[in-house]
Amino acid sequence: MTKKIKIMLDAGHYGKYNPGVVPGYYESDMTWTLHNFLKEELESYGFEVGVTREDKEKDLEVFSRGRMAEGYDLFISLHSNAVGHENTKRVVAIYPVSGNGKDIAEKLGNAVLETMALSSDKYNYLELYKKPFSVARPDTDWYGVIRGAVSVGVVGLIIEHSFHTNREACRFLMEADNLRLLAKAEAKVLADHYGYTAKAEDKTEDTALKEGDTVVVRAGAVWANGKPVPSFVYADRWKIKSLTPGRAVIDKNESGNNSINSAIDPLYLVLWKKDETPEAEAKELNAGDTVMLLPDAVVYGSNKRFADFVYRTPLYIRAIGADGTRAVISTLPFGAITGAVDVKYLRSL
Repeated sequence: MTKKIKIMLDAGHYGKYNPGVVPGYYESDMTWTLHNFLKEELESYGFEVGVTREDKEKDLEVFSRGRMAEGYDLFISLHSNAVGHENTKRVVAIYPVSGNGKDIAEKLGNAVLETMALSSDKYNYLELYKKPFSVARPDTDWYGVIRGAVSVGVVGLIIEHSFHTNREACRFLMEADNLRLLAKAEAKVLADHYGYTAKAEDKTEDTALKEGDTVVVRAGAVWANGKPVPSFVYADRWKIKSLTPGRAVIDKNESGNNSINSAIDPLYLVLWKKDETPEAEAKELNAGDTVMLLPDAVVYGSNKRFADFVYRTPLYIRAIGADGTRAVISTLPFGAITGAVDVKYLRSL
């Protein structure tokens, strides 16, 4: 490639803007973190990347943000959406009324849809569209950031990363590891689209794992066929049966009483240190640590199970009792408490 492609990234909002249905979520926080991750991923491929915001707390007018893409090849504004219907969780990709950029908008939207891997139903799909300013102005874009980018000869896109009015989507977008996965997926789409070769670190990333290793699966993972990973998989540890670049097959769980023989991208796998046991790990857990529940976990002092989503959701330890056995956990680092559990049922992430 002779010409370096230049991409302008726009973190959709400033300050603490657009709270989600899960306490602690703000669209502005998510887009700020995501655009930083995406910038890093794109630069590792060799793209030149600009950003519209140097200061997260500063508001900027939408048309002006689009015009900041002058001299760039593509402008992408990152968002999550909101609607009055909590079930809605579709991904939205918007391109200019000229039709330019429709192909890359669709590719990015599908990458987000597949990476988020939200429960599949009629509310979860990719919505791809363009919107004219009015009937009288069909050749002018409705959205200010797209209109601004187009005014300087640049394709402008808006990518809505599902809806923060949906609890499942909101929880996914609150996890930095998940935002990193989104950034990796979106950067790969852009690299493939513009003909960039794979990142050097991607060529060696799989070598951190090897056949026979025991791994855990990252939240938000999908199988190689694009289907979401079921909840029980997150709560166990699995042996790698085979490993090739970009593809791992995990089969038996660590205890050997379950076999799934399923293919997955190694990016979704995290090496489990073999010399650690849940009991040894529990002694080292501290308030603030991120953990997952083991599949047989019950509410502390009872035989009652937690809600199903809790077993597949990364959790925060809010406090550990003086005796070191009782941990208070929640789906958020602050705010509402989910419950209490014996530390023997927790594994660190």
